[in-house]
Amino acid sequence: MELSGLTGTLYHPGFGQQLHYRIDVVSDDPDTQCAQVLALMASYVRTDTASPEIRMDAAFLRDANMGADPVAGVFNWVRSRMHFVRDEDTGRPVASLVGSNEDVAEVLIRPRDMSVASRAQGDCDDYVMYGAALLRASGIKINFCTVAADPQLPRNWSHVYCVAYPGGQRTPVDFSHGPYVGWEVTEGVYRRREWSVDVPVSTESSINVLALVAAVGGAAYLLAKGLPV
Repeated sequence: MELSGLTGTLYHPGFGQQLHYRIDVVSDDPDTQCAQVLALMASYVRTDTASPEIRMDAAFLRDANMGADPVAGVFNWVRSRMHFVRDEDTGRPVASLVGSNEDVAEVLIRPRDMSVASRAQGDCDDYVMYGAALLRASGIKINFCTVAADPQLPRNWSHVYCVAYPGGQRTPVDFSHGPYVGWEVTEGVYRRREWSVDVPVSTESSINVLALVAAVGGAAYLLAKGLPV
């Protein structure tokens, strides 16, 4: 079966509702695949920052914080709302439905959909996008930051988080793994790179592997093989 371009719907038990899916291709080169996935993440954040759902969440947080640190307010909100679920588990029902033997390792949930999800769940990239959109909606510049910290795969990017710049000051914000605002992983890091959310990421084509895009409402979820974040 030719998977590229395949679309359909299925009931996903993790979300408790019907999902739409689309199958695309991404590179199996770690750097190229990372750039491709981050480009889609950045486009979702740029678009959804202006969505009614994100604007409403950001306004609620501004009113609730009453002038307190907005970065900490977003950090605490995202941590309290979201539940960490590995992408391999989220992607398995879709891969099984289409008869793919590939392990689906990447799921991107759009910020606007995370805002209204009855079961807000995902892994670090989903935390990143939701938090990044809320920070941008509050007027705070942010970048993505990736690190390679897996001793078994030292070349592969293994984690992604946000870096905020309130008042121009670099402030790491690791929504999924950080115990507090300002924390970032430092031990066992083989390389680190920041990626602009506002400047589109340059990508190039290489060898294709399985990727799936599923949606609640609009295009909402990317499930791809090989980027262990």
